[in-house]
Amino acid sequence: MDNIKYKTFEDVTEVYGKTNLCRICNIRQIITYAKLGVQPVWIDEGYGGKLIAFYFIPETKVAWKYWLENRPDNGQAATEAGRDNSSSAGWE
Repeated sequence: MDNIKYKTFEDVTEVYGKTNLCRICNIRQIITYAKLGVQPVWIDEGYGGKLIAFYFIPETKVAWKYWLENRPDNGQAATEAGRDNSSSAGWE
């Protein structure tokens, strides 16, 4: 993992590749990843001022598995049940 502080999202996508990034908007998931030591490569503000964290997918594999096993159930389980769990963060 590098310690470079990127100035733009374009710099991040140039280094990591857009297909190697996943975006996470669920604050509980972001906190869980932080507790596990997985840090986003870019943080931005999304619609309505919500936090969006971009992660390098290979670094999220274990955290994603832990999240699926231990996430709080707030009604999203049915929505996410159809997702292919082979990708580490659930986003392509």
